Parts: sequence; C-alpha cells; structure tokens
Amino acid sequence: MHGSRRPTHKYPNGKPRALVFIGIAYGVVCLLWVFFAGRHWWLALLIIAAAGIALFDSRLHEKYEQTGAAVRIVYPPRRDVSFPEGRPLPLRLLRIGFFVLAGVLIALGLAPIPWSIARIGMITTVLSLVAVGLLHFFLETMYVSRGNGVEIERLN
Repeated sequence: MHGSRRPTHKYPNGKPRALVFIGIAYGVVCLLWVFFAGRHWWLALLIIAAAGIALFDSRLHEKYEQTGAAVRIVYPPRRDVSFPEGRPLPLRLLRIGFFVLAGVLIALGLAPIPWSIARIGMITTVLSLVAVGLLHFFLETMYVSRGNGVEIERLN
C-alpha cells in the first residue's frame, strides 16, 4: 500500500516486479499532479489515474495473496474508548472545535483575502488543529485512567 500506512503483506520470495512498478508509477503520477495540476485543469485528471493505480495495486495484492506469493500481516486489535455514561463535555467540545477549525481553514482558502493574511490564518489554524487533537488524546487517556472511560478492543 502507498502512503504512510503500515504494510499489509509480506512477500517471502521477494516483492513481485509488478508491485514495484506500480509503486513507481504511483509516485510519478503524484509528482506530476503536484507540479502540473495548477497550470492546466485537465491535468487534475491525474487524480483519476492515481485512483486507478491504487485500485490495480489492491487487486494485485489480493491475487498474490490467493496464489500464496503474499502473506497477510495480522496486527493486534485496535483499542477504542467507550464512555458508558456518555462522552464527557470537554471531549464533545473538542470535537466540535475540530470541525469549526476545519471550516475556518477551508474558509481561509476560499475567501478573497490577501495571501499574507490567509497564510498566517492557515498556519495558525493547522497548529490549532494539532493542539486540539493532542488535547483530545490526553483528555481521553486521563478519563480512561480515572475509570470514566473503558478501552475496548476492535479488529482492524
């Protein structure tokens, strides 16, 4: 799989050439899109090419898995947090704040304001989104350690 996701398959006899070429093609299409999509609208169609390559990649993984050339990697279950008495107010406010900040970020990108002001606002909004996410993580961990929340296991 592409991107920062963890690997899903192992290849005992080495990674097949087709998957190596697909990875290279995916990277080339993404780079072309980054460099050229702003110049011509029709180059934005490279997104469709990237989606097609990703779909073909997943089909090849399935094929190699069925033939025994690939072994699926099984990861431990994910841990989610459940709140039997309802989600605490601070966590609900943080979730609402996240969506408000995301809306502000989109508005700054679409609003007809000078780039210098929009850039400062976008940087501030992104840093605020990171802060909201970290605060949500630490508050959720604190609620679990106090006994207000319960960790539940979920399969990937």
